[in-house]
Amino acid sequence: MATLHAEIGKVLSIIHDRPEEKWKIDRLAKETAISRTKLFNTFTKAVGISPIQYLTNWRIDLSKQAKDKQFIYFRNSKLCRL
Repeated sequence: MATLHAEIGKVLSIIHDRPEEKWKIDRLAKETAISRTKLFNTFTKAVGISPIQYLTNWRIDLSKQAKDKQFIYFRNSKLCRL
């Protein structure tokens, strides 16, 4: 189970650290050294949604924060603080 959490943690870290990148399941799998099928199935089982849906939700949350707090903006497709 610890390995499972470590693998999911890697994916979550990548998504949280670099939400501006054009992620696809293939690229996430390559970056984490996990097969696409295992990544998709393990992540979905642990988190409840697919990695790409999680990424979409994370981006929406970030945009809400930017709108609500007005201290984050996008510059060259990257999140920045004012």
